[in-house]
Amino acid sequence: FLWQTFDHPSDTLLPGMRMGWNLTSRQERYLTAWSSADDPSPSDITLRLDIHGGLPQLVVIKGSVKTFRGGPWNG
Repeated sequence: FLWQTFDHPSDTLLPGMRMGWNLTSRQERYLTAWSSADDPSPSDITLRLDIHGGLPQLVVIKGSVKTFRGGPWNG
């Protein structure tokens, strides 16, 4: 089994990395913020591609609350 890190982003999105849902494997790929500038442990803030309800949208979620919606995603 070969691990492909571009298939599993953590806190940085680089060119060629994928984000959003893999509809075949039903796996979601999203970014998670650090707890603080000095503490790289995951916080409860995530950047996700929301595919529910029409066009996909970039959203920032803190806990279970959407705090930012970036508008329709075009690719």
